[in-house]
Amino acid sequence: QECWVFSMGRHVREWSDSVSKCPLPQYDPKRDASLVIFWSSAVRRNHLNKIGVLDNTGAVIDMDRFRRRYHVIQNELKQAEQVERDRAYDHERSEVEKIVAARRIAAQERRMTGLRNAKEERRRRQMDLSQSFSRAFSTPSVLHVSG
Repeated sequence: QECWVFSMGRHVREWSDSVSKCPLPQYDPKRDASLVIFWSSAVRRNHLNKIGVLDNTGAVIDMDRFRRRYHVIQNELKQAEQVERDRAYDHERSEVEKIVAARRIAAQERRMTGLRNAKEERRRRQMDLSQSFSRAFSTPSVLHVSG
């Protein structure tokens, strides 16, 4: 039974089917018995072999299964590359952290040396000041006046 539907000024033919909907079987031309001669041609076989549809024995490869396997392998390779990149980044980062730590230690040592020197200088000045102060205010020694 057919019906006519007007959609945006054009005739669209729709089929009204009361039969239950079931998918049509998948057509595979490589397995069609009528096309055996077509597919067995040397030119076709060379072409199919070149594009990777045939395996080493000449049998047709199930492309869906091959694609699934290919994607699994691709994902594993991506993960392996990511692990390798992470490992290289971690190694590089640890080297940078070692350099930074060494520079921090060197800066800390310079700071501590500077503080020790400043403290020593302060102590020396205080000593000099206390000695000069004690000389200035000490009891004068008896001056011998010769006559």
